[in-house]
Amino acid sequence: MRILKPSTQYKKDLKRIRNNPKKAAELLKVLHMLEHELEIPSTYNPHMLTGDYERMYGMSHSRGLSIDMD
Repeated sequence: MRILKPSTQYKKDLKRIRNNPKKAAELLKVLHMLEHELEIPSTYNPHMLTGDYERMYGMSHSRGLSIDMD
């Protein structure tokens, strides 16, 4: 099981979506999958980012989700 720790960017993202229950539920669902090392469904378009963000695991940009895999 992976231990997730909130980054500053995560806290900002969470603040941005806290008033949107649908996005908040999606985020919690994805975080649960990452924590238990389950495969992320292709509907989220999972991919590793590049450059300065190469340790980040990106999700669908339309959903505004990115997870730090450090």
